[in-house]
Amino acid sequence: MNLGRSLLAASERHPGLEAFPGITYAELLPRVARIAGGLGATPGSRVATVLDNRLETALLYWAAQWSGAVFVPLSWRLGDEELDYCITDANAEVVLREGDALPDGTEHPGALDRNDRETSLLLYTSGTTGRPKGVPRSHAADRAGGLGQALHHGYTYSIGSNQEAKPGCAGRPSVNVRLRLADNGEICAELSGDEAFQGYWNRADADARSIREGWYHTGDTGHLDADGDLWIDGRLDDMIISGGENIHPLEVEDVLAAHPGVHEVAVVGAPDDRWGQRVAAVVVGTATLEELDAHCLASSLARFKRPREYRFVEALPKSASGKILRRELRDRGSAAISQFR
Repeated sequence: MNLGRSLLAASERHPGLEAFPGITYAELLPRVARIAGGLGATPGSRVATVLDNRLETALLYWAAQWSGAVFVPLSWRLGDEELDYCITDANAEVVLREGDALPDGTEHPGALDRNDRETSLLLYTSGTTGRPKGVPRSHAADRAGGLGQALHHGYTYSIGSNQEAKPGCAGRPSVNVRLRLADNGEICAELSGDEAFQGYWNRADADARSIREGWYHTGDTGHLDADGDLWIDGRLDDMIISGGENIHPLEVEDVLAAHPGVHEVAVVGAPDDRWGQRVAAVVVGTATLEELDAHCLASSLARFKRPREYRFVEALPKSASGKILRRELRDRGSAAISQFR
């Protein structure tokens, strides 16, 4: 069942139920159909939005599904260069931005014959390791994802549900999802599940790096605790290898962040002639090098994992989505190693 038919079924099954605050399913369907009519998008074409996360965004999502178009949500926090790249890469036929009025036209009859294996959604990665990559999702995958989350988490957590007992734990795989840990600790997801994507948009190079023998290699590293619950340790390309030992930056960051004089911290690997890499901490806060080194020595952190360099800055570089740009910190450190104390 494609998403247009899913919306139709919901409006028939529960017409009086609220789909959004103040809007019932009986009211939602004709409203979406009018927006779809105003969009004028053809089945399979891309409809890009550069909007905040609000009602209008949700209405446009459903209007795209009703008309058989592919919805391409882009963050309004992105810079002009990244936005232009994503819009061009997606070959967007329609682009709506903040301040644009919602389209309104004759009710679209609905592209209800779309195969549910066709693409309904095109998401773009944050681009912390290069150009953003388009991730296509089919009607079936998006629908299965919503149902899986509802069943697995009751609409309340994309992560482990018992956060009081295990703060930050990712928990168990979702319904119909299989995960495994590779020998290097990388988290891999099986691609045979209903929610799985089948490859990046126009990026055969990224597919070759990430998809092997039916498994998607996420680039995230993790471990299982004694209960079998998954914990995320960090990114594989963020791993610091010092003297042949693997050091997860998050482990060191958690220790440093517990010091009251640290407001923000990022840990990266700096080149080292003897060890290959040494642990370098980039800190925002009031703590001194001596205080932080003493803090690490007094903690449970293994001595070889403690930072051997500190750099104190006013702010950490971040992407539009708020992710710390570790690659930029590594590049800065390599180019200006004398700035580390």
